[in-house]
Amino acid sequence: MRLQIVLKDLVARWEYSEKLREVIESILNIYNGEPMLPWAGFIAMETAGCSGEEVVGMCAFKTVPVNNRVEIICRTFPEYEGTGVATKMTELLMKIARRANPNITLIARTVPEESAAVTILKKHGFVNIGTVTDPEGSAAWEWVLDAIRN
Repeated sequence: MRLQIVLKDLVARWEYSEKLREVIESILNIYNGEPMLPWAGFIAMETAGCSGEEVVGMCAFKTVPVNNRVEIICRTFPEYEGTGVATKMTELLMKIARRANPNITLIARTVPEESAAVTILKKHGFVNIGTVTDPEGSAAWEWVLDAIRN
């Protein structure tokens, strides 16, 4: 899998489907324009045989780090769920974050129930620290991966 960073000036040159346009716009909306690298949004792409590359999901750092903490998000397109895409995206975000700052604490939020996302976070050493209210007003489980755990 490879991640393609989403930057406004690059996106203007791409040809892409309506589905991908929505994903790109949602990533750019996170940052109100341009992110500060490497704290950015990415489109996840996998080789699709002779047809080139297929977009399989998106992942991002929701903001630049604040108090040495940064939240990650991953979304796999439904037709690729259960194929390891979210696991790979999580691993790549972890690697990017650690290269930029080995002491960074990673945060993730999930719906407050057992799910594939919960399984992926546990597999990578994230610890559930409880229920929080997300910015949209919904309950979410907050997961933390401290630098010393990774």
